[in-house]
Order: sequence, then structure tokens, then C-alpha cells
Amino acid sequence: MCKTPLRRFASFLLLVVAACHTAEPAPPLPPMPMGEVAQPVAQEAWSDVYPLEKVDLDWVDAGGARYRIVFRIGYRTRVAQELLAAECVRTNWTVAVERAQRVCEKADFHSESGLLQCERDLQQQLSEALFPCESGATLATVSKIVWVKRLFD
Repeated sequence: MCKTPLRRFASFLLLVVAACHTAEPAPPLPPMPMGEVAQPVAQEAWSDVYPLEKVDLDWVDAGGARYRIVFRIGYRTRVAQELLAAECVRTNWTVAVERAQRVCEKADFHSESGLLQCERDLQQQLSEALFPCESGATLATVSKIVWVKRLFD
């Protein structure tokens, strides 16, 4: 059975037409956005602010033991808000030192766990005192406590 080229082409064309009718139609394209299109949000740059502010505390506990604690703090803020955070530190410094005094007077400096707990409490209390947030958005947080001196007897 020898087929002529015209018959071969007709057979091929019949197969192509049959294949096209059995395939599912392509899904419609989504509509093109009109007007403003949302852009990806850029990540905000954060800055660790150092040199650290210094806190110098002296007190005598109820048992007559004398304490002298000196530490420095560092804070983390958005780059765009560094000047505002520095102004908050200057404005709220005395309140923050008073809170630090209360936290340190309750702390146990004789154990490592007491020292770590004191650091966590200081970070929380100093963040709240130095950078009070009214709108719920945090301006900055105290991120580091560096112990300079811990003397007690």
C-alpha cells in the first residue's frame, strides 16, 4: 500500500485537527492591573546606637551592704528615627535612671542567674522609660547592658 504524498498529508492533517479538538482550551489571562500597582515593601534599616550611655548607681541595702553598680546601655532603633531616639534619651534620662535604681536594688548580684535576670529587667524597664510609645509603635529598644563595675560588700 503505497500512499501518495497528498494522502499522507491528508492523514496528517486529520490527526492534527482531531488532536486540537480534544485538547482543553487555555485558561483566560488574568486582567491587567490598572492605576497604581502595589510595590514590594522595602525592609527598614535598623541601627544599633553605640557608644553606650552610662548609668552609675550607689545604694545601701536594708542589711547595711553597700553596692556600686556601673553599666552602659545601647539601644536599637530605625535609621530614620535615630535623632528622635537620641532626643528621647536626653528627655527621659532621669526617669530611666530612677527605674534602673529600683531594678538593681531588687536584683541578686551574687549569682549568674540573678545577674541575667537583672539584665532582662533593665532592658525592659529602660526601654519603657526611655522610649515611651503612645501609638503602639516602638521607637527603639534597649538592646544591650554592658557591666562596667559591680562592687558590693
